[in-house]
Amino acid sequence: MIEMILFLAVIVIWSVAIILLDRFKFLERYNMSRIWAVVLMWRTEKGKGLIEKMASPKRFWDAFAVIGLFILFIGMLSMFLLIFASTLTVILAGFTKTISAKEVLVLPGINPYVPLIYGLIGLIFAVVVHEFSHGIQATANKIKVRSLGILFFIVPIGAFMEPDEDEVKASSRIKKIKMYASGPIINFIFAFVFIILFSGVMMSSLSSPGDPFTITDISDNSSLFYSNEYAPVGLFDINGTELSSVNDIYEYKGPEPGSWISVTMKTKDGFYRFPAISGVVIYSITDDSPADKQGIIKGSIILSMNERSILSRKDVSDVLDPTLAGQNLTISLLEPQIDHQGEPMMEWDPPSWLNYSIDKIGDVNVPSYIPRTIKLTLADKYRFIPLEDFKGKGFLGIGSSFLGVTGVGSKELLSVVKSPLSSSNGPFGAVGNLMYITFSLPLSRTIVPFHSPLIDVYEVSGPLSILPDPVFWFITNCFFYLFWLNILLALFNSLPAYPLDGGFIFKDSLILIIKNFNNRIKDEKLEKIAGSITMTLTIMVFTLILITFMYPWIKMVLMGL
Repeated sequence: MIEMILFLAVIVIWSVAIILLDRFKFLERYNMSRIWAVVLMWRTEKGKGLIEKMASPKRFWDAFAVIGLFILFIGMLSMFLLIFASTLTVILAGFTKTISAKEVLVLPGINPYVPLIYGLIGLIFAVVVHEFSHGIQATANKIKVRSLGILFFIVPIGAFMEPDEDEVKASSRIKKIKMYASGPIINFIFAFVFIILFSGVMMSSLSSPGDPFTITDISDNSSLFYSNEYAPVGLFDINGTELSSVNDIYEYKGPEPGSWISVTMKTKDGFYRFPAISGVVIYSITDDSPADKQGIIKGSIILSMNERSILSRKDVSDVLDPTLAGQNLTISLLEPQIDHQGEPMMEWDPPSWLNYSIDKIGDVNVPSYIPRTIKLTLADKYRFIPLEDFKGKGFLGIGSSFLGVTGVGSKELLSVVKSPLSSSNGPFGAVGNLMYITFSLPLSRTIVPFHSPLIDVYEVSGPLSILPDPVFWFITNCFFYLFWLNILLALFNSLPAYPLDGGFIFKDSLILIIKNFNNRIKDEKLEKIAGSITMTLTIMVFTLILITFMYPWIKMVLMGL
């Protein structure tokens, strides 16, 4: 909440400063002006010569615009429906993660999902080709380009091409539609090019020998946590049972909790078998939950729940899912012993029969455990996760996994990102894969930008194997963010709302459609009708976006009251 208040305060300070600078004619001295109340526009004539040269093949740009309009209208409808569905989901779900101030603007290095270097490369490229395409199409249709420039709202938020307004008004609606449409169209095209380069070229050059489960995190105080100094990146098997997917880890039934097992993992130095303590490990505890109030420690191994032996993560779900709020639960644990400095007490005593090879690089200690049995009352899950389906359900407040490891299946991930169409089960699966790559993968910071440990699991083969690994992965990440930021810019600008390209395209297209059915209506009346409809859509679109961002905050405040 404090972060949001500070963010709004910065917006207010910026807005007041821009209004004052404009009133005292300071902006005019530096070829700047204020638009949309608080957005700063800086103009320049650099780049106009290049645009004029590129606009010479007029037939090509005509064909480009006509073919691209089909793609744009699909994007316009898809984006509108997506925003509508997102807003509906936020309201009906009753609980959605609040959006921080940093996540509001897609700014490299500030937005947590847009890394600085890759984000700058992708955003600068997407914005430049977008505005150059506008300028090329305008020039090809005999509309003079007065200037190019950059838009600022606290920080640079985009670029623009400023055509001669009189020539735009005098141009036919078809020419204006082509000019406005060319920006999003070129972004759609480059997004397609970069996803082919990313998936079809870079990802298709990878393989994951042995198809391990890629480890992205290991729970504090767990027996495997102390193997971290050897940088394990992939888990291959437990006691000889091969594991490669998230579901494999979820369903794996180990031996009796607390017994010794050996785990095959890939590390920075090679492949080794590590000794570990079997069992489902608690890796997170929700604040103020029953588990938190009872002082349960991260790294604890679950022995049983209500006298049912817990051999797998699935067993935990089977016990907890049917429970109700207020129900009593007895949970038996092996808790790591903690010294007066808050550190686990360690021991090293694996049995002689245990099959492990860690001796090649040194001993790995494991925590010393003590048994503990706790009787507690489950809370109402709705209080912590306010979804209607969770009302009255029991809530313990722990996150757990076998051995305390979390991650992704290397083969599962690779099949989706390198073959989103062929790896799917039918058209709906293909759409799901494409939606994952476009909207979910960019938000998975444990995966992208691709980094260790994920990149250590994969090997490059084929012609691209001549590239050093850092170069290969730099290019791969560049292609991914060039794809993502181009598709975001294209989809956002396709929205039928002012002052976006889609708003002007929608209005002029609507006029042409109405005239096709009734050409007796005067142009002035058509302008008012189409303008009113487009303005209504504009208000609707930005209201939906505002609700999507602000509703979780409002819900949180109301629940707090």
